[in-house]
Amino acid sequence: MESCPPSRGIRSAYIERLMGTVSEGLKTMAGATFSDPKQKGIYDAEGNACLTIDELEQWLVLFFSRYHRDIHTGIGTTPLAKWREGILGTKAQPGRGLPARRSDTEKLRIDFMPFEERTVQDYGVVLDGLHYFHDVLRPWMNTQDPEEPKLKRKFRFRYDPRDISVLYFFDPNAGRYFAIPYRDTSLPPVSMWEFRAARKQAADLGMTHYDERALFELINRQRAIEEDSAVKTKAARTARQKRVQHAKARKATKTDLPTVSGVVPTQAPPVLNGYDPAKIRPLDDDE
Repeated sequence: MESCPPSRGIRSAYIERLMGTVSEGLKTMAGATFSDPKQKGIYDAEGNACLTIDELEQWLVLFFSRYHRDIHTGIGTTPLAKWREGILGTKAQPGRGLPARRSDTEKLRIDFMPFEERTVQDYGVVLDGLHYFHDVLRPWMNTQDPEEPKLKRKFRFRYDPRDISVLYFFDPNAGRYFAIPYRDTSLPPVSMWEFRAARKQAADLGMTHYDERALFELINRQRAIEEDSAVKTKAARTARQKRVQHAKARKATKTDLPTVSGVVPTQAPPVLNGYDPAKIRPLDDDE
């Protein structure tokens, strides 16, 4: 959903209503923590919790399915019926018809990922202090913004927060996404939350100057501590469960994003900015 102008609640009201409905639905589940300690009272949320993350995801899918089949007083019918009216039409108004089916499901999935805008430098791209590089970025290094020639051109780099070992760069010339790995490919995959937790720990330890390897060493130490204490504390069990879920997500990505999720060996990009093979001619002897 598009962001709305400050202090003007246009467009955002719909998603706020939906999230409110979801929030109220979650409060009916075993193990709910409610909105605040007063609402929760003496209820033992941790003791009553019984769903895994996978089961919660399935529950949410069924919740949304039921939501679209419930009568909404504001429209006088169900959202599913209203959608069908818009697509198929009614006696009073023609429908718009079914939209074209998206054939590139992989691109659609990546398009919904969060993104950051960065310039492409000689060393590649830096996001949250992590360096990324691949040869497909070379044609775009230090390029100027076509609308603001005095500024460097910024590009969108999408990422999966559960696995930030790869960024997804949409090459304007090739018209497709490319996977951009860590510059140091020996570093292990991590989630955004695990990486930021390591940065916070580095700051708490007074580490002001450190390289990526030092930070990932902290991550490995954190993982070892969490594994040892996973049976003892709730926080450690939660962190361990998140890693399990993120590992499953990385494994699923290889199937869901078969073309760009795997990093291909670095090589010359398939499309070079300003390069036209038809204009290449051999040199004369005098040249």
